[in-house]
Amino acid sequence: MNIVETLIKLIINNAFIFVIIGGIVFNVVQRFMAQSKEEEQQRSKRAPMPPVNNPSRRERPRYRPVKEEPKTARMEPEIAPSAETNPLQEKLEELKNRSYHEPSIQKKIAVEKPKTTDEKNVFKPISRKEAVQGVIWSEILGPPKSKQRKYKR
Repeated sequence: MNIVETLIKLIINNAFIFVIIGGIVFNVVQRFMAQSKEEEQQRSKRAPMPPVNNPSRRERPRYRPVKEEPKTARMEPEIAPSAETNPLQEKLEELKNRSYHEPSIQKKIAVEKPKTTDEKNVFKPISRKEAVQGVIWSEILGPPKSKQRKYKR
């Protein structure tokens, strides 16, 4: 009993240890409660809601597909076109006849063939001065330095 009595006296005399143990117990209980609430919420989300019969809700009427009857071919001869459409019809026929009988006139386009050289794409060596000029022109023609992103390491 001596050990138990000394532990009790130690706990009573040192409130700091008592506060730490109480905090640990409180934290464990709080986590357990939070987990149980999360499980309940997940269960409620998973469970499908039963359908509600609402008499005030209107349903869209379902339409039946309409069967179309095939059109019968006309047995009657066509009526002769009126006098107003005759000149138009004649001009149309003339244009059709012209296009069939006359040869089509097309311009012959001369296509220039690119000059081929015996040399293949071989890069010519450039001087140092030309390389420097190229770098300078790339900076001049490129985006301004203020618009470029600056990377800091």
